[in-house]
This record gives sequence, C-alpha cells and structure tokens, in this order.
Amino acid sequence: MLAEYKFFRLNAAGLIDAAERCRLASDDDALDFARGFSDGAIVEAWRGDLRIAKLPPQRPAAYRPTPASPNAATKWRRHSAT
Repeated sequence: MLAEYKFFRLNAAGLIDAAERCRLASDDDALDFARGFSDGAIVEAWRGDLRIAKLPPQRPAAYRPTPASPNAATKWRRHSAT
C-alpha cells in the first residue's frame, strides 16, 4: 500500500523554500526521493504527521569524493555525466 509523503526544502533561514507531495511504497523510497529533491539544501521528509527524516544538505550527484592520496583529506571533483 502506498503512503503519502511530504517533502520540504528549507532555505538558510530554516523556512520552506519548496514543497513536494507524492505517494511512495516505503520510508526508504521517501529518503531516496528526499535526497534527489535536496538541491544542496536541508530537506525534511514527512509521512502524515510524522517527520521521518531531516537530511543535511546533499552535494549534487555529479560530485563524488576523490582522495588525492591515501593520507590526504577527501577532495571533491566534478565528474561528467557520461
């Protein structure tokens, strides 16, 4: 059975910048959706009146950590979408 989820993208002041509503099969599916909805901002995911997650800002999918060397701090490098 599908449940209704609400997603709120918050701006730097903690106010709702964008909202989305959809029906999904599970909380895991909702978390996947929330990560894609992030656009670099904090996202709250709700199932009814229950907040299931408050996700920190996510880097765009095109960014992946690439260590410069085994002892170096992680660096981010943009990868082409090919």
